Amino acid sequence: MHYLSSYPCEGMSGCEMVGLAMRSAVQRSWVILRLHGVDEGHLPVTRRSFQELCSALAHFRDSIWTAPVAVVAQRIIEWRNANRYTE
Repeated sequence: MHYLSSYPCEGMSGCEMVGLAMRSAVQRSWVILRLHGVDEGHLPVTRRSFQELCSALAHFRDSIWTAPVAVVAQRIIEWRNANRYTE
């Protein structure tokens, strides 16, 4: 958990971001999409692109789990603790 890579999404289209999410779902892995604003701020994406991403994720909500990084990290820690081998 000390090093998490992410995809810089500034300037990406909604289709590109959805593609990253879908590829991760097919590979049964996780992906961190890095953006820090919608239509403004540091590392922004357009509102339209963000809406396309959110719509796709909502459509696939039964098969793609979305959460803030801190929530995912906590879930991983809990899973590791529950599955730790005892000797």
